[in-house]
Amino acid sequence: MTINKKYKYFAYIPKINKIVNGWEIISDVESLKYYAHIDMADYEYKKSQYKLLSAKGLQKIGINPYDSNNWATRTEELEYIKSNQQLNGNMAKFKKGSLEAKKFMAGLRSKKKSVKKSKAPKKRKKLVSESNALKNTLKRKKMILPHGYELQQRKRLSGMEKHTDNKSHNYRINISGSLSRSGEIKSMKKFAKQRRSKLHEKVANIIAANTDKNSLPESYMQEVVQYGCQSGIVPQLIYYTDTKRFLKAYNGEIARILADLMDDMGVRSPADMFGSKWDESDPFASEDHNKNLLAWFGFEEATRHLAADLGYDI
Repeated sequence: MTINKKYKYFAYIPKINKIVNGWEIISDVESLKYYAHIDMADYEYKKSQYKLLSAKGLQKIGINPYDSNNWATRTEELEYIKSNQQLNGNMAKFKKGSLEAKKFMAGLRSKKKSVKKSKAPKKRKKLVSESNALKNTLKRKKMILPHGYELQQRKRLSGMEKHTDNKSHNYRINISGSLSRSGEIKSMKKFAKQRRSKLHEKVANIIAANTDKNSLPESYMQEVVQYGCQSGIVPQLIYYTDTKRFLKAYNGEIARILADLMDDMGVRSPADMFGSKWDESDPFASEDHNKNLLAWFGFEEATRHLAADLGYDI
């Protein structure tokens, strides 16, 4: 297998540690990414399954892109695609309303009922005896029960107390077994905090505010990534005054994201990243146009990161 030496960017699959496609440089990186994703979709690959890296980026992780041994054979590719299709097929069985999902939820409910039946009588007897003993003692001493004591006891005896430990449950899933909007938003904000990034926390809050009440944040995030902030989908980042304020607040984090992405793609300047959109007469982004472009870039990239954390394939 002979590798085209003119290839500058490659599709790399981390799970099999192999390269599956390559492209020659075109006008700019954004155009390259656009056409590369179309090519990979034709081969039945999802964006979450591969990375677009430059020759330099691959060499950093110890892979020579011009060595045929580092490229996957068609057999290896087909096996990988088939294994992913089988996994997706198994997950589809648990789609909301399917027979498998109903059986799964029925099994969970039956387990909960059996646990309650076996433990409730003993616990109730103990609580009743404790309650009566305290009441009798207080009556003898002519004391008044603490405020709310009887209501609290009734709740304990009837099992009305709510369990609020979110850490022991997957609170992204509601009683029907489907993903809930509030659960997804909680998870998104949790991932943003785990990143220890003020930028990601701000973006998560904006996404939560702009997500329709009857849908998951996935659909909104997909529109942000697909059409960009220039479409006006983010009302908080339409006017220059807003985008300049956003860039000023998160300038350091946006600069780091840009530098890392440029390094991965093997480009040296923002002009190579943004193509004709970047005003080359303003290399330090001191004017409104380039500031606006960087603010939008920061929001879109943070959205991509959060979508990946949530497992969205966008």
